[in-house]
Amino acid sequence: MTIVQLEYLVAVADHGSFSLASIHCCVTQPSLSTQIKNLEEELGVVLIDRKDKPLSLTVIGKVVVEMARDAISKFYSLPNRVKEEQNEVAGELCLAVIPTIAPYMLHLFIPKFMKKYPNVKLTIRELFTRDIASSLKRGVVDIGLLAGGFVNPKEIEEETLYKDKFFLYVSDNSPLRGKKVVTVKDIDIENLLLLADGHCLRSQVLDLCSNANSSGKSMNFESGSIETIVRMVGTSGGMTILPEMATPFIREDRRNCILPFAKEIGASRDITLAVAKNFYKKAIYKALKEEIIEMRKQQYFLI
Repeated sequence: MTIVQLEYLVAVADHGSFSLASIHCCVTQPSLSTQIKNLEEELGVVLIDRKDKPLSLTVIGKVVVEMARDAISKFYSLPNRVKEEQNEVAGELCLAVIPTIAPYMLHLFIPKFMKKYPNVKLTIRELFTRDIASSLKRGVVDIGLLAGGFVNPKEIEEETLYKDKFFLYVSDNSPLRGKKVVTVKDIDIENLLLLADGHCLRSQVLDLCSNANSSGKSMNFESGSIETIVRMVGTSGGMTILPEMATPFIREDRRNCILPFAKEIGASRDITLAVAKNFYKKAIYKALKEEIIEMRKQQYFLI
């Protein structure tokens, strides 16, 4: 049994195809198939049900793949693990960030983090929460920066860093403009511009608006970008809900269109760091966490 055979097996499990797995592993399909067949013969079990399209794992195959993931992770993490034991903030780190956080936070702490820890080789990916969870589990991503409550706690560990408050953002001609505080009853659900499916912020907003009012005048607009929605509200009317970290990017002359919710509503989301259960890069994690918390202390948001 070799680490290469385990990598080939995991690739087939992830891609559901020998051909796609061979492309991913930069090897010919016959070579990959032969290596997996040799692994099955050595273990004395069938790992892949080749009759299914896409290919599927047998019951024992699923067990072996999970063990293979762990073995591969430990094999390639050996150099980094040595650095960890020496409390050295160094090595490779892949950070995944959700789209409703990345534009508003990364530029505030990443440059300082990289300057402070030049021996960290950092890769950053912008992904939806579901993809971050999957990537953390598969070891493709080391740490996720996201909004809490949308990952399986049995597989992923989350640590809350701080709360990001929600604000109602209205158009220039809204009768609510300039109001000191709003409640859920002030929200017109039919004219509420939302992010598209896949964004956890959309789900949080819909939960918050479960008791909102309806005027029956629907704009029926969804977007993958908060910035697009902000511009639509400014030019076409309607309203939306913004996370606090997005408020500094609103033009100064439209700041009175950003309305705080009553405190008793508790309108906010948790900003968290997420890692897989077997995560080991503790020194880098601690350094990243401290940099984000320090950024939060120094960054003054709108309210």
